[in-house]
Amino acid sequence: MAQTKVKTKGITDTNVTNAKLGTDISAAKLTAGTVADARFPATLPAASGVNLTALNATNLGSGTVPTARLGTGTASSSVFLAGDNTWAAAGGGKIGQVLQTVKTDTFSGTSTSYADITGMSVAITPAATSSKILVLYDIKFSMTNGYNAQLGLIRDSTQIYLGDTASARTRASSSCWSSGTNAVFNLSGQYLDSPSTTSATTYKLQYNIETAGTCYVGRSLADGDGESMGRTAQSITVMEVLA
Repeated sequence: MAQTKVKTKGITDTNVTNAKLGTDISAAKLTAGTVADARFPATLPAASGVNLTALNATNLGSGTVPTARLGTGTASSSVFLAGDNTWAAAGGGKIGQVLQTVKTDTFSGTSTSYADITGMSVAITPAATSSKILVLYDIKFSMTNGYNAQLGLIRDSTQIYLGDTASARTRASSSCWSSGTNAVFNLSGQYLDSPSTTSATTYKLQYNIETAGTCYVGRSLADGDGESMGRTAQSITVMEVLA
């Protein structure tokens, strides 16, 4: 049997046969010779990365780090990795849904208090109570010559986006006064509402006009049958803005 010269702790130049090495040579230093293959296990134990505390990420030459290892939470196509190492949903003004109603026919009314304009409403169900609803409206008014008419934006039964109280003046979202039989007023507005609900919510437009007057939508007062007279479309649009 071959011999190997080893230096052990406190002993120098001692000849020890391979058979004498056993399984623990932590206190010995091999200075010459070889150790038989049989002294090594057939399968080396799996390497652990627990003690690789100084491993530089630039040394990762291949493979992919699982997204689950990058941050806490659940990774998916609808979230991003935030600076605090958490997977978070995108927010900050993201539009969740857009709904619109378009009215192409005409309307007339004589109400002296706010009343619905037929066909000018749209319903939306917010995804979260923290969502805001951006409301956009576009409507064309005309009325009896010399009369005032007001437009109101309503959420369910509550008037929103209106001016302050000022004596007997009517609070409105938009207002106009007619001085000609062919005058048509384009009324529009934008309002970011906070309904704080996840229930279906209806936004609509209402009108009112002075006593003995008539308000028209989508046409002029005269509404003559000629190419110089127009018929218009109206719309009300709602967008859910996610928090």
